Amino acid sequence: MNVQDAQTTLQDIRRLQDRTRDELVRHLVALPYMALMSVGLFIGYASIDIPDPWSDLALVLGFGLFVVMVFVQHLRMCVASVRPRSMGLSDRMELLFYLGWAAIPLLPFLASRWAAEILDLPMKNTVAAAVTALAYVAATPLLRGVAKSIMQRQDGRG
Repeated sequence: MNVQDAQTTLQDIRRLQDRTRDELVRHLVALPYMALMSVGLFIGYASIDIPDPWSDLALVLGFGLFVVMVFVQHLRMCVASVRPRSMGLSDRMELLFYLGWAAIPLLPFLASRWAAEILDLPMKNTVAAAVTALAYVAATPLLRGVAKSIMQRQDGRG
């Protein structure tokens, strides 16, 4: 094998690695599942404005839908046609990714709740829940980029 063939083969390997990462990210951060997760966020956060007997049920249903969708997305990645080397949550970066995925929606909710309070809007939590749900879906490309960079960093280490 000459130097030219080795370079071509190495470029093919890198191209296939990029294609593999894209496939994994596509399975992990699929827009329909992200939309369902945002619906769960909306129901969960808007449940604060619902009268008491139903607020607990809506809270459990909303955030339950969100958590189930996180697990479904992870399981979809596990059964994808292309699988990552480490599947468990033992890697710190992957664990931080999932924890951030679950915790980050609280920030736009609190900020929009504060803005609704200043503007003296009715049903402040429902307004903040709608803003949070829309922001979550709008952040899907950013989440894809974060997931891809984590995978690239793992490949660089290995």
